[in-house]
This record gives sequence, structure tokens and C-alpha cells, in this order.
Amino acid sequence: MNVAMRRMLDQVADQVTTVIHAPEELADCFDEHGCLVPEMWQNRRIGITTEQIRVVEGPREQAQEMVRCLGAFGGRYRADQIVIGVLDETLVPQLLRELEESDVAARWVVGRAMRETAPYRLLEALASFLGRRRFRDFAALVRHPDVSAWLTERVATDRWLIELDEYHGKHLQPRLGEWLDDFSRVAALKKAVSLIEDVVEPLCGSRRPLSKWATAVAGLLSAFYGERTFRLDREQDTYTLKALEQIRENLLACREVPTEIDSAVTAAQAITQLLSRISNAAIPPPRQEGQIELLGWLELPLDTAPALVVTGFNEGKVPTSANSDLFLPNQLREQLGLVDNRRRYARDAYALCVLEHSRTHLTLIAGRVSADHDPLVPSRLAFATDRETMAARALSFFRGTSDEAAAAGAGIPRELLKEHAGIVVPRPVPLATPITAISVTAFRTYMECPYRFYLRHVLSLDAISDTAEELDAAAYGTLIHDVLKRLGQDSVRDSTEPDRIDRFLRKTLDQLVRERLGEDRLPAVDVQLAQARHRLRGFADWQAQRTREGWEIVYTETSGGDEPARLTIDGERFVLLKGRIDRIDRRDNEWAILDYKTGDTAKSPQETHLKGGEWIDLQLPLYVHLARTLKLDGTLRLGYILLPKETEKIGASMADWDAATLESADSRALEVARDIVAGKFWPPSRLSPGTVTDFAGICQEHAFRPRLAVADIGEGA
Repeated sequence: MNVAMRRMLDQVADQVTTVIHAPEELADCFDEHGCLVPEMWQNRRIGITTEQIRVVEGPREQAQEMVRCLGAFGGRYRADQIVIGVLDETLVPQLLRELEESDVAARWVVGRAMRETAPYRLLEALASFLGRRRFRDFAALVRHPDVSAWLTERVATDRWLIELDEYHGKHLQPRLGEWLDDFSRVAALKKAVSLIEDVVEPLCGSRRPLSKWATAVAGLLSAFYGERTFRLDREQDTYTLKALEQIRENLLACREVPTEIDSAVTAAQAITQLLSRISNAAIPPPRQEGQIELLGWLELPLDTAPALVVTGFNEGKVPTSANSDLFLPNQLREQLGLVDNRRRYARDAYALCVLEHSRTHLTLIAGRVSADHDPLVPSRLAFATDRETMAARALSFFRGTSDEAAAAGAGIPRELLKEHAGIVVPRPVPLATPITAISVTAFRTYMECPYRFYLRHVLSLDAISDTAEELDAAAYGTLIHDVLKRLGQDSVRDSTEPDRIDRFLRKTLDQLVRERLGEDRLPAVDVQLAQARHRLRGFADWQAQRTREGWEIVYTETSGGDEPARLTIDGERFVLLKGRIDRIDRRDNEWAILDYKTGDTAKSPQETHLKGGEWIDLQLPLYVHLARTLKLDGTLRLGYILLPKETEKIGASMADWDAATLESADSRALEVARDIVAGKFWPPSRLSPGTVTDFAGICQEHAFRPRLAVADIGEGA
């Protein structure tokens, strides 16, 4: 109680009776107002048993343990006799999902905030799109589940979403409007864009009074939700309907705004004002028969259900602490008689005592890590016991759960435990026919990780996104490669005048940029193009000097002669080598096989191909096999043409490998090709820290212990 409440009660003390939920022997733990005496609870032992405390890994495991506890009741309790305590609200989605998957009806009494509902988020995305018309805002709008479903139904295919990502990755336009692709390539996307433009058209135009926008906003929501069938037995549909009702009420209120205060605004501003009024509103959850309720910690002592399962029993959730308040630190709160850490601990210790003595069944579940993989520890209340029990509980927490210990004792790998399965890295499917052709650049991928080779080069998986705001390394390199390819196909390649070469390169770059990226570009892309022109200027100086030294470009972007290059395996089978050499130069009887490298840093062939004396890349040595199909006579040399951001380092970097070194590369290539043809793509490799791939999620690169799929319980992971 606060001070004012206490003084008020003191005035009528002869008419007040305090009833305390506690045994009489604890009378000295409460003051004359029936409130807790904090000092009396700081070292009091709490009689919960070790069997009542369950320690598991993370949020998913907490949800699974909760369901196991419910299953252990064996039908002894009705739904209204069971309560699930939620000490960490971030667990709620996981808990509800696990209960739904187990066909258990549940109800989180807090409900859902208006800003978390689908209609609110749709209007939020719409306001951003109307206000700025950026591509990223359009992408966010059409990715809203209700808008996406609406579009897919009318476009009659979900291909439009793939085309959206591919189009953006290729052209990086800041906003849609200037179509740079052939109609047939983006037909579904164009139809989707047209549909969105039609439906938002009533919200376009000049400023209007707020009351005039209400009908247009209602019409837009009607377009997306008017023909939809809602099921009242589905919680999500109920929240959507309730949200639409609240939005409708506020739109009606907007129409009644007096003219003298109804200022003119844009549609985006009108929607933003509407959302600001309803963002903090809450929608209560629908109540249905047979639901188990999820309650917060402070509500649990007031509930009378005999069976209770508490999740999130971790330090920081119970008891809570506040030590870094800028204006009211804990010591000052104590001096002012406000709620401080001692009072919080006393409150929570008393609450746990109440639960311990008033429940037929009580289980407390603690996690080792949070949803963000931050380490957690059990609540201090779990250690409010004797020293021996305290030590045993601490050891149990850090040694692992009983399930894991039992599994280890039985010789079963942890990855095989169904209750800890989670998302596993799926095994490759055996190939119906062996691979017969391998790209020279794919050998490096296989040597890094056979499984990632399988994902990229067998399944042809790739990552596409609509979030890019600049050319990635591959797109940037491709653009410069294509400019230099055209140089190699034009007579200007033989020029010894740097300015002439530079003019050609600039003109070619500008032409390719107009074709691929249009006139309206993202700011970061323009910066990259300026950097590209700077590099090409440095290349023009080097190319002119190279021509003066007697070198000439003979082949550009060549894949070899008429006969394909091949590697013979075991004297019988062979695989074809696929690749495209950027450039082959000749001077007298000397040939230079060259590959353009546009990375920011200048790395020599030795640095990129060898590490600790071991081959990590075979691209240049395998180019020799492609070049031999061209029947080149003379000495062959291998190297890079480097175009780093430091233009003074632009130029050729040649490998100094002798015949024996190249022979060792061929031997390594045969080993790799043999394994690829045999279909050896398992298990995934653990890449070095900082390695970035498109398959981080599939391979669980950020997991401390990735879980690998296995054939059966007897096969090792």
C-alpha cells in the first residue's frame, strides 16, 4: 500500500479488519495493515521441491515441457482447473503455437494490442507507401499476408512475388514506374502493380480535410476484406474483425470532425493520425469453451485452479529488479517508501509460497537461453532453500537436463531426441543420375562444404530479396565484366591511347546502366557507379600500356574450343568442365589466361587458391584444360587482372606455379570430381567465423550445435 492509503485506513482503524492469506505462525512477516514486512522475507526458505523445477534449453523447449506437463495430468483436470503462468511475455507466441499444435485450446488474457493486428499493419504499410512511393514501401505493402493473398487470387499465380524480388535484384529501382524488362518476363508483377495502383487510386491526390478521407480509407479496407469469409471459431479471424470494428468506429468519428478544426492533410497523414489514436487500444481474446488460460505472475496467487504450470521461471522475470533508474534509483526508492527491490523480492517470495501451499500440482519451468540466445539463470527463488539443495539445483542447471543425461547414458546422440529435435539440417536426396558436368568455379564451393555445393549446384537454390539498396559484389562485378567484355570485342582494344579507351569504357558503362538500372537510381548505386568509372579510368591507363608492351587480346569470354574439356576419373568415367575465361592475351609465343577480379582488395592468385600449402580454389588451374581445347601453341601463364578500389594497384597479377604445382591441382580436382560424381554431399562443414553464405539458415551456421538429420535412431549424425 502507498502512504496515502495507509493513512486513510488509520483514520478508520476501528472499522477495518485485515484478512491475510497465510498461516498464523507467519504473523510477524506482516505489518498492521496486512502488508509484507520485506526484511522478514529476504532469507525465508521456500518449500518447493527439486522435482517441481524443470530446466530446459530455450523458448521452444519450455513450450514443449509445458505440453508434456499437461499430458502428464492424464485428464484428471478440466480446462478451467488448469492455468499456465507466463512470467516472460515474449514466450506467449511460442506457447500458444505449441498448444495449438497439440490441439489444446488456450487463451492469453492480455489479448492483443491493436497495433499487432492485420488491419492496423495494413494501414501502416499503406501510409508509408502513399507518403513516399518507394519500392521498399511497395514491397512491404504487398507482402502483408492479406494483401498478398488478395493479389495472388486476382493474378491467378504467386509468380508475381518471385518476379518482384528478381526484378529488384536486377534493376534496383528506388520506385516502380519505369519498366526495364521485357513484358513477358514480368507479366504477373505488372498485373499485381496495376491492381495495387487501382485500389489505392481514391487515396491519391491533393490535400483534403480529414473527414473527407474517411470514406476512401473505409473503401480500401472493404476492397481487401469485404469479400473475405471469417470464421468466428478462429482466433486470428476474431482479432481481425474486432480491429476492423474499431477502425470503423474511428473513421465514423473522423467524419464528424467540425469544419473549423478539420485541417487539410494528405491521405498518408490522415491514416497516420487515425493509427495514432488506436495504436494503444487492446482487443480482448475471444472466450471459448474448454480453454486453458494463460495468466501473468501477479494474477496467479488470485487464481484458484488446482493445477498450475509456470513458464519463464528465470531471474529478472521473478523477482524483478530495478537498479539503473536515472531519477529514482533503488536506494532512493527505499528511502521514499516506494516499491524497491526488497519489496519486490518479498512480494514474489510470498506469491510463490501461496502457490506452493494452494495448488495440488505446481511445476516451474526455467530456460537456459532466451529467444535471442542470451544466457539465462533460474530465479533466485529456486535457491531459497538449504545449502545442500541449493548446490544440487545449481549443478543440475549447469550439467544439463535429466532427459539429456538419460539419453547420454543410453548412447543416444542429443540430436536424435525428438523432444529436442527442432529444425534439422535436411539430408541430401540421392541423385537419380550422376553429375556429368562441373563448373570450374564450383570446385571451390565443394571444397568449402559439400552440402552447400549440393544446395547451390544440384538443387539450384539461390537467395533473392527485395531489401537490397546497392549492387551486391556479384552484380557490381558482372557490370564491370560486361563493360570489359565489350572492350575485348571492339577494335579499341588495340589502342595505345588511354583517353580513347576510357571514353569507350565510360560510354559502354552508361549504356549498360541505362538498360539495367534506368535513369532513376538509388543513391548508393550512383556512388558505386562513380567508383566503377574511377576504376575503369585506371584500367584504361594499364590497358594502353599493356598494348604498348606488345600484348593483344585474342579471346574474350571464351568457353574453349569445339571439343569440351574433361577430367577423366579412374580411367573410365569422365566429367565435363564448364567455364568461361574472361580473357586470353598473346605476345609472340606467350599466352596469358586472365580472370578479371573487381573485389575491393587486391589478392594474388596464390592468396586465393592456396592456404597453408593446400588448394582451396582450382579455378585458374582448371582454366588450363579449357584453354587447351583452343589448341594454343606456346607458353601458358595464369593470372588475374585486378581492379581494386586502390587504382594504383590495378594491373595483372600472375601466378608463379610450376608444372608440379599444377599437377597437384589436377590431382585435387580429380579427388573433388570423384566425390561429386559419387554423390558425397554430407555432412555440412563448419565454416570459419565471418563466412557469409545464402544458406546460413538451412545449415544453422549461427547455432552452437546444429542438428543434423539422420536416417534412423541407430545412425550417427
